[in-house]
Formats: sequence, C-alpha cells, structure tokens
Amino acid sequence: MKLDIHLLPPVIRDFIAAANQPDHAAYLDCFAEDALVFDEGQERKGKEAIQKWSSEHHFGAHIVLEPIRHRTSTDEIGVVFEVDGDFDKSVLPDPFCLEFLFQIKQDKIQRLVIQPPKMIVNHVLLKLKDRRPEQIEQAQTVLMSLQGKIDVLLHIQVERNVRPGASAYDLILITRFASMEDLDQYLIDPAHQEVAQWIGTVVETQASVCCEVGER
Repeated sequence: MKLDIHLLPPVIRDFIAAANQPDHAAYLDCFAEDALVFDEGQERKGKEAIQKWSSEHHFGAHIVLEPIRHRTSTDEIGVVFEVDGDFDKSVLPDPFCLEFLFQIKQDKIQRLVIQPPKMIVNHVLLKLKDRRPEQIEQAQTVLMSLQGKIDVLLHIQVERNVRPGASAYDLILITRFASMEDLDQYLIDPAHQEVAQWIGTVVETQASVCCEVGER
C-alpha cells in the first residue's frame, strides 16, 4: 500500500517531486543553507556539500523514491521509501527500502538522515496438542490465511520445525510491522482474532519474542 503524500508537509512533498522528476535545483531548494545530511555513515553540511552528494548518490544513480509509509515524532518525520535506480541490486532485498528522517525548520529541511528502516518483528512459537504432520500443516495454512487481509501486517511467514522433539515447538510464526502501534492494531483486528481463536483450540503451549530490527 502506497502512502498518500498529502499526509506529508509541503517541503517533503516538494523534495519527493524534485527527486523523481529529476530537478536538481528544486531538490536543493528544499534544504536550509546550513542543512545536514547523514548517509552511509558520512555527514554532509551545507548546500554545496549536499549538491555534490546528491549529484553523485541520487541523480547520478537515477534514484526513484516511492513513499510507502511514514511516522511522526515531536522533532522529526520518518518516511520509508521503496528505492529504485541504477545500482547493484543483486544482494539487496526486493523491494529495497530506506527510511528518510526529516527535521524541518521554517519550511526547509534542516537535517536529513538516511538509514535502513526499523521494524517490529514478532516471533511466536507454537506446540500443538496433536503433532501429526497433517495437523501441523493445517495450522500453518490457517496462519498463512492472514496474508493480505490486514493492512498493517507487512510480512508474514510460518515455518515448520525440521528437527522435532518432545521439548521442541512445531511452528514459528514471524510477522513484521512498521511500529508497535501497528502490532497492537493487528492483534485486535477481526481477521487476526478469528485465527487466534482457532489456534487457541489446537495449541498446547506457545512462546513469543518481539524485537525492533533494521529492515532486511
């Protein structure tokens, strides 16, 4: 699901438009004179340094930015983009995403940090009452039926244990979300509630681990 850019401040909308047209002059005009850009572990300060950086790393690589989600805090706005362009994608995830963290001051970008997006990853281990292969397969199918039904659910994966044992679990459910709030919304979604109710009837025990990781 793509992001409605009208949810973003005008200067960020202008930044996206200039980045994709491409319009180098309009792109630079989005930044304050003393703006900072942090990308790939390096800092660029001021428009002259930003112009050189963007010529090499953005416009030179014909980068195209597709906004897919955003988050807002008291001092910055984070926008996650699908990134395409003329660069080696062979070792990158598809789609390849980066998060741009904007600090805005007087309608200009004062600070921009580009980094892999953070995601909430929830792992749930399930041991079934009936551990026959066909019952495990059925539970796997039911869990995977959530795919595409809940907007905030960015990724779902269900894998069977290939080394079973008396103390082992049968399935692992891995789900990914943009934020903890999205995870909370997923948990109360009617589609999830229906599946959770069914799973509760077939599960003997379960355990979970929730963590924040860089998107891969």
